[in-house]
Amino acid sequence: MKPMKKLLLILCLLLLPTLLHAGGGMMLGIVGGGATAAPPAGGNLLVGYNVAADVGEAANFNATYMYVARATAVATGYATKGYAHAPAAASAITAKMCIFTAAEPGILLKVSSPASYGGSAAWFEFTFDGTLQINSGTAYLVGIIGDATSTIDRKNDGEYEAGYDSDNAYTTPEDYTEDNALYRKVLIYVTD
Repeated sequence: MKPMKKLLLILCLLLLPTLLHAGGGMMLGIVGGGATAAPPAGGNLLVGYNVAADVGEAANFNATYMYVARATAVATGYATKGYAHAPAAASAITAKMCIFTAAEPGILLKVSSPASYGGSAAWFEFTFDGTLQINSGTAYLVGIIGDATSTIDRKNDGEYEAGYDSDNAYTTPEDYTEDNALYRKVLIYVTD
């Protein structure tokens, strides 16, 4: 490779993270045949899925049934905000977001403050106290549980990236014990 081409390639690779984080938040999109869900502006993506993807299906969760996404952290930082995407038919409820270790059982690391969720197709924001450090390269589970039944957007991607625990508790979330792993990608993520 010629020296000038190498230099241009190195510059592009160095600038790529800046371009992806333009506007304060990672705003990636995949053009699909179905509905898309653009994530809100915010901090840097730490862990989870904020890609505006084909979100043609939804998953139920309620006061004892927690739905989770498995993901490896892409950056290091302290968890301050979480976002989950509700489909149009999602019931309006109060929900909490939880972060766990990815090992079985998933050790509960942090629970967000309760937040309003559902009632429209949108991203809903959850707040963490900013004391949990998420480490790049480490796998986590990010889950949602509600005070009543609602749904979260997901898509079937052919990989085990989701699961559920049917014996958890909205009032006092507990460590995650998986009932079943699922071929799904869930629109849920955490930022700094």
